[in-house]
Amino acid sequence: MKPRLSVVMPVYNPREEWLRESIESILGQTCSEFEFVIVDDGSTNNSNSILNEYARLDNRIRLHKFNTNRGIAAAMNYGINSSSGDYVAIHDADDVSLPNRLALQIERMIDDPELTLLGTNMQFLYESSVSEEERSNSNRFLRWYNSSVGDRLPTEMLKGSCIANGTAMFKRSIAIEAGLYQQRYKQLLDWEMFLRIRERHKIGKIQDELYRYRRHTDSYTYQIDTISLTLQIQAEYFSRNISSDKKILVWGTGQAGKKFLKECDRKTSTLQIIKIVDGSLGLVGTTLYGTEVHSPEIETFTGIDVVIIAVSIPSAMNDIKCFLMNSGFIEENIIELFPEFII
Repeated sequence: MKPRLSVVMPVYNPREEWLRESIESILGQTCSEFEFVIVDDGSTNNSNSILNEYARLDNRIRLHKFNTNRGIAAAMNYGINSSSGDYVAIHDADDVSLPNRLALQIERMIDDPELTLLGTNMQFLYESSVSEEERSNSNRFLRWYNSSVGDRLPTEMLKGSCIANGTAMFKRSIAIEAGLYQQRYKQLLDWEMFLRIRERHKIGKIQDELYRYRRHTDSYTYQIDTISLTLQIQAEYFSRNISSDKKILVWGTGQAGKKFLKECDRKTSTLQIIKIVDGSLGLVGTTLYGTEVHSPEIETFTGIDVVIIAVSIPSAMNDIKCFLMNSGFIEENIIELFPEFII
């Protein structure tokens, strides 16, 4: 009988103790009727022996192995395409799903047929190699992540990844329709795919912390700066979802603003950015990527349909938003690029 739920887990050289804990957290779920599709993405350590050991013990495991490392997108896409469930849950090979995670998610998905993507809140598991400063920064992110639920979720989703890949459950057919994970991205590929799903379908998030995400310095996510990639993904999203006849003003000429404008200057962008505002006045009268920089005077906003706030300081973001709303802009025409946890 075909299982209704498939769990897909890509594996590439995790530590042995983390891999065992991760697998056992799935096999020990209170919801026991699922297939567990594991894709070994060319691991060079002892991972494949461990995976074969568990596969011999539990017939729910469907094990696939790549001879070479193809990357996380290829591994996850292969797992999804190889799965047979109507619903797919993602689980990462060094993380832990709490025992009732799958049961709560599949129940919610079945109860709400319009729901196509469902995440959960989470906790961080810190390894000793993670510095106190990094823990502090990560905890600020986690507070934002766990507060991005309910009515806040669709808006906050535009600012950053507030459905972690390992917490996600989605309709398999919808993910395939959306084009699955894009291999051109080395990072944030889950957020990019979830944004494509969000464009046309209902998404949601369970407030319970049902997932433990391991923070360690070995992880790829720990080692790279994702700001530039975030702005690239946002520019691509807005190009698809803001009509080309809408006149856009970008507020911000700092590092983040310039990076966003650079992404919008690509030939693939259809955004009609006609004005830029520099609140510090230092660049007023100059041009950036062919667009004139203005001061934040009321008349600057005449004829503007959408304002994109490309400022990353929370107090400034709030002041700008208040100014715009007092000037007559409605909230749905004001887009903030960054969540409030960024300094």
